[in-house]
Amino acid sequence: MSRPAELRQQLRELATRLADTVRSYVERERVAHLLELRPGPPATAEKLRAFEDHVGVPLPAAYRAFLEIHDGYHHLLYPGSFYSIADLLPGGAAHAKVVEWKRMCSDYGNGEVLDGLVVANTGQPNNWAYFDPDQVSPQGDPALVSFTPSDSEAFPDLLEFLRNRIAFYEIVISPDDDGSE
Repeated sequence: MSRPAELRQQLRELATRLADTVRSYVERERVAHLLELRPGPPATAEKLRAFEDHVGVPLPAAYRAFLEIHDGYHHLLYPGSFYSIADLLPGGAAHAKVVEWKRMCSDYGNGEVLDGLVVANTGQPNNWAYFDPDQVSPQGDPALVSFTPSDSEAFPDLLEFLRNRIAFYEIVISPDDDGSE
């Protein structure tokens, strides 16, 4: 199996596992009525080329493979979502929010996000996932940063980020966790 085909298979499996754990979480929290898991259709080769032209660099391999499967995925990061290419381009549903967030970060001393490629909102107004070209993984791709106003965590790639989200939900929904603090 080729590397892109392997990546797509791994990403399909991880997206399915994450969707399952998100479903379990919202059922446990009794908010399933709020969940609207909606995978986007595969991005076309033409859309991917246009997006790469727009951002000015090749997309990280795992992110490109993800877009080849799902061009966006609503609520996969419940209550956040992976944005579609159309959402991220000028005039798209997320574009103005991303530009404003980057401007605010820069104003408050977090200018490192300016060159980043935002790919998802992770649930709260200022919680984002973006590829940071200044943090390069051993594979040569930019790291995926999960940003919150109080903390950020960098992952070597999208695969590790998804594995981390799965682990988070699995801990939260574990039978040993009775929901009390």
